Amino acid sequence: MAGLMVSGTQVSYIGQDCREIPEHLGRDCGHFAKRLDLSFNLLREEFLTAPQRRRSQAQDTDAQLASGGTPVMAH
Repeated sequence: MAGLMVSGTQVSYIGQDCREIPEHLGRDCGHFAKRLDLSFNLLREEFLTAPQRRRSQAQDTDAQLASGGTPVMAH
């Protein structure tokens, strides 16, 4: 798919191998976009909110302890 696609209030930026949300999307489309599709990019959980991140880390620690492993501290 070729770069940025806009259809009404939907913005699609699919398959661009982005590791973070491009600033230009907010700058150029933020005033009208109601839906943002970033499918098939390289986004990871760094974009979780702080409470979501803590829950995810707690679940990882619980799983490591349950399997007899030593928890790894997130940095």
